[in-house]
Amino acid sequence: MGDFDLLIGFLFIVWAIFGVLIGLYATFVMAEKYGRFGPTWLTVALCFSPIIAIIWLAALGKTPEKEFKDWKTMELQKRKFLKDLEEN
Repeated sequence: MGDFDLLIGFLFIVWAIFGVLIGLYATFVMAEKYGRFGPTWLTVALCFSPIIAIIWLAALGKTPEKEFKDWKTMELQKRKFLKDLEEN
């Protein structure tokens, strides 16, 4: 039973490390998407938990600059779509 226990323990450690890496990646991507500084949020995720960092980011929302940039992009796309619609 000793070898089997070692295998299960090793697989659990690999699974946990893989899960933490995925959580850190998700935190970084979400921070960048919300207009926040990614490395700072990686530090927060490492100190507390990736899940807590993701919840915190969702609660804070996007920065005003990011919201304006998204709105501006959406307006440009809408104008282009309406222009294409009028041409056809």
